[in-house]
Amino acid sequence: MGEKIGLIAGNGQFPLIFAQAAIKEGHQVMAIAHKGETKPELERYVKEIQWIRVGQLGKLIKFFQKAGVKKVVLAGGIKKRRLFTEIFPDFKAISLLSRLKNKHDDVVL
Repeated sequence: MGEKIGLIAGNGQFPLIFAQAAIKEGHQVMAIAHKGETKPELERYVKEIQWIRVGQLGKLIKFFQKAGVKKVVLAGGIKKRRLFTEIFPDFKAISLLSRLKNKHDDVVL
């Protein structure tokens, strides 16, 4: 079996397209999907999936570590309003955000 590749999936078609292409190349796709953003049909194309809310960085890291993922791809977007109205930061995310000098949305993502 091919290499395990992590996918941080946002909205739109791109996460689905990426997952299908990676599988076609023989890779195993381990996905983090964002509630309210990622299309549920992604579940059909990945070996494992973990649904999270924006800001759950610790959960994201643990999922990929446990799965043995060494390479991660970000595909799709996250609506800007979610960054400021629907974010659920865990301790890991708060720690990272507090160290950022620039807190603009493009940097936070």
